[in-house]
Amino acid sequence: MLIMCLAAYPVNAAASQSAGKNAAPVFKDPGALEALAEQGDAEAQYLLGRRNMALIVFDAQNCRAGLEWLARAAKQKHFYARCLLAVAGNNEAAKLALQEELNVLNAREKSEALLYLGLFALSDNNEQEAFAHFAQLARQGHSDGWFWSGFMYAYGRGVAKDERMAVECYQKAAMQGNAEAQFWLGFMYANGRGIAQDERRAAEWYQKAAEQGDVAAQYNLGTLYENGRSLARDDRKAVEWYQKAAVQGSAPAQNNLGGMYARGHGVAKDERKAVEWYQKAAALGNAAAQNNLGTMYARGRGVAQDERKAVEWYQKAAELGDADAQFELGGRCLTGRGVARDERKAGEWFLEAAEQGHEDAQKALDGFATRPQKPRARFRAH
Repeated sequence: MLIMCLAAYPVNAAASQSAGKNAAPVFKDPGALEALAEQGDAEAQYLLGRRNMALIVFDAQNCRAGLEWLARAAKQKHFYARCLLAVAGNNEAAKLALQEELNVLNAREKSEALLYLGLFALSDNNEQEAFAHFAQLARQGHSDGWFWSGFMYAYGRGVAKDERMAVECYQKAAMQGNAEAQFWLGFMYANGRGIAQDERRAAEWYQKAAEQGDVAAQYNLGTLYENGRSLARDDRKAVEWYQKAAVQGSAPAQNNLGGMYARGHGVAKDERKAVEWYQKAAALGNAAAQNNLGTMYARGRGVAQDERKAVEWYQKAAELGDADAQFELGGRCLTGRGVARDERKAGEWFLEAAEQGHEDAQKALDGFATRPQKPRARFRAH
């Protein structure tokens, strides 16, 4: 399965600055791009689609908004929006139909054509061919070429894995203003991959990407401010960045924003708003949000208490592998709260949670005379 993570660099003549013809324009006001897209500007819709799809390697559900924008641009016959839709959907017929035109554009040294030839090859698992296209684009000094070459080095796709080379490539693209590369450079610093770990430097690069509207960078910056390890803890700033990512459809950010409202951290405590954000994230399949929503129904916080609804959301989260939800569901199966009493199922859920290191679930297991067995098959959404 292809891990797709699309480089994005929104551009607007009135709001961008470029370090050179091959540099990724730096979009200083992401809101202006959205306004143009809403007005029907196909190029803005395409760029917004690219931006919103940028980090589905971390947040697959965020792809949905990107596809909607790309579809709107494609209806206006935006060529590269059609290319990106073909890549995202792995649509072989569409890719074949577009391939010849891409080759013609490539012969005319159109950098965007090289980018998509590389993406087409990557989506078909022709990794060496993909790397060749990205490397050629990088030799032209184009930030997308540097970014994708870095991605290939980082994961050993079409070239020997080399995280130091990945960092060098990301740096070249990031210095040109490529928001995607700025995020990944921050990620490499944060995790000490290919370079010495340095969360402060990570925050600096996340900030640059976040200011260009990069969803994952906004989310990660929010977590750094909330955790207060490398940056001074600042719940208000954490809320600010979670909010920006949440409105762009990031389920993890929506869940964390719900938590800030539930606890009153960085914002006035408002359990109804917490439930609203949990619901948005839960609907996108975020297991943590589903578990949190179950807890809100179980305790009657921000919503009328409803044990059956609590079980419904715990069940969804548990099936996605959330250990806390598995423990809660086990407890309800054991006591019959909101669900028919079933000691066997209770034991199965406790066992699944315990195997993930959940201490309370392990204590619950100790109370069983015979250690429960895992079911032969358990649904897991991917």
